[in-house]
Amino acid sequence: MKSGAPANHGKKQHSLIIVTFILTLAIMSPFPMSITAEAGNRPNAHAVLEVRYSLTRYNLFAEWREGVIEIELYEKRAPITTANFIMLAESGFYNGTMFHRVIDDFVIQGGDPYTKDNEGPQDWWDDGNGGSDEEIPLETHPELTHVDGAVGMARELGNTDSASSQFYICDGPQHRLDDTEENNRNRTFGMIDDRGYAVFGVTVQGIEIVREIATVWTTTDQEIETPDPLPTIQTHVHDHPVFDVLLRKVTIIHYEAEDDDELITAEIAGIGAGILIAVGAVVFVLYKKGKLKAFEKAMNGKIGKIKSK
Repeated sequence: MKSGAPANHGKKQHSLIIVTFILTLAIMSPFPMSITAEAGNRPNAHAVLEVRYSLTRYNLFAEWREGVIEIELYEKRAPITTANFIMLAESGFYNGTMFHRVIDDFVIQGGDPYTKDNEGPQDWWDDGNGGSDEEIPLETHPELTHVDGAVGMARELGNTDSASSQFYICDGPQHRLDDTEENNRNRTFGMIDDRGYAVFGVTVQGIEIVREIATVWTTTDQEIETPDPLPTIQTHVHDHPVFDVLLRKVTIIHYEAEDDDELITAEIAGIGAGILIAVGAVVFVLYKKGKLKAFEKAMNGKIGKIKSK
């Protein structure tokens, strides 16, 4: 009896090693997996916004802060809008503009070239009326909605294809701006058939900066009247920061093709992990129930041959 014990014990060890190897493979295999972003395409470009602002309220002297907001641009699902934004940013169009419209728990809006001349309240009256030379069509996508930190294109009410350079960043979810049938019915006034707004990016870094800018001191808080050079223009400028929120510079980051191989899609890795762990678990259960004797015998035979060599 004793002479047979070591042989059986060795077989059990071999089987245990095999099962342990399969389970380890199942658990670890997802980690080296790497695929390119969005079905083999290059990853989306990012826009880095350098901003200066002040949280000072009811005081004539601003205390300036600086920060960075990073935005991922949805190039695949909003190609026209993102291409327009990237072109303007890389030309320096946005550098030195202001966030001229700020509403807490709603949006911070900028991108108007008219804001570059701001030297005081006398220059605020036309802020929000400017844009770039070209307008782009409304480009909405059902998967791009106004989540917290979403970036969208501003446009004229009732003119869906009037977006050019002005954009906004959401301070909290703003789904009433989405292009949906219900929203569009509520947004229609008289003969004006108005649709939603185009989302083309999302804040991936610096959402706390967006939050702070959304709370700065504005003309709506103070009811500041501005000199009106034209009698047809309203003298009160609504929701304009008292201390300019400066967009110093916008930098576009393009990812090189070789960077694709370093990206790991968490969703795909998770699916792969689940499948392989399930396979490993099934193998372990079959082993414990003695259903893998033929497999064990074959593997033990191969291990025995390797040892004999």
